[in-house]
Amino acid sequence: MASISMEDRIKIVEHKAFTSALRYCMAVDNSPPGTLVFVVGASGAGKSVLSKIIGEMIYGRRQPGTELSIRVSVENAEGGFFTSKYLIEQMLAELRDPFHGMDFGIPSDIDPESAVKLASALRKVSAAGKVSEERKRISLINLARARKIRLVIIDEANILILTKKNRPVESYIESIRTLAKAMGVRVILLGTLRLLDYVSYSAQISRTGMILHLNRMKNGSEKEMCEFLAFLDRVEEDAGLSSGILVRNADALYEATYGIPGELISLIDRARCIAKSSERNCLCIEDIKSSMHIPVVAERMRAEADLIEEFVNGTAAIRDSGANLVSMVGSLKCAR
Repeated sequence: MASISMEDRIKIVEHKAFTSALRYCMAVDNSPPGTLVFVVGASGAGKSVLSKIIGEMIYGRRQPGTELSIRVSVENAEGGFFTSKYLIEQMLAELRDPFHGMDFGIPSDIDPESAVKLASALRKVSAAGKVSEERKRISLINLARARKIRLVIIDEANILILTKKNRPVESYIESIRTLAKAMGVRVILLGTLRLLDYVSYSAQISRTGMILHLNRMKNGSEKEMCEFLAFLDRVEEDAGLSSGILVRNADALYEATYGIPGELISLIDRARCIAKSSERNCLCIEDIKSSMHIPVVAERMRAEADLIEEFVNGTAAIRDSGANLVSMVGSLKCAR
């Protein structure tokens, strides 16, 4: 496995769905430019972790400026809405383009003489005022081809639904596909419920894209429960917990997390805060139980995971311009 931080290593306790999604994502490098792969799953399923490691898993660890993949998130903290301009700017920043050089600094891996020249060029660009979106788009295409970028990873892609001018999400996705073809890259988009909904309703995307479901672990059979127990055992080891504290309480932990990996990690993080507040370094089961979600939050978590699974399997339809997760959860409860 590629070199990753201890924090992410704790979170990457591989289970069947994660391993399967990882394998398919690694194979996307063999597909033609413009290929879109959608990885969908509930919050905590492992999408962000997957987005952080997939580039290194495919191409190996490289020095800054020599990577064959770039990773961006479409969370627009400043504007609050998704725009194609924002996405292009994020990718340009990852490629260290001249339009963002003043903000992100001069790369430390270039010689002093080149650094002086680059600083001068950046000042001229900054003084010239705003650069048009079309010019940035052309620069992105040229930079990506010059750097031989092969893969773009877009995390939190469900934010695509937050459009400022009520532009159909399908048009944004189609523009991403067109841009990807021009750049010569493949694109992996990772998101939750709403992304899945809009992707499935676009005939063009459905024909040319691939949808991967990053599902939770289940307990419907002995084999599935053994997977969850192995998951708990690995978390104990990697997180430095007392041996057996999670495995002995597997039933309660499954009920609390619904087999969603990130939910267990978050549960442990909350339990550690409780232990620290009592000036203890070791966790006890009471800390973990005190950190479990209140019933209404736990029900929403289960409903989101069920709804995504049913939608992938073709047994649920959720597209409604006035719908939100609260009403969808209510509908799911009634159906039960």
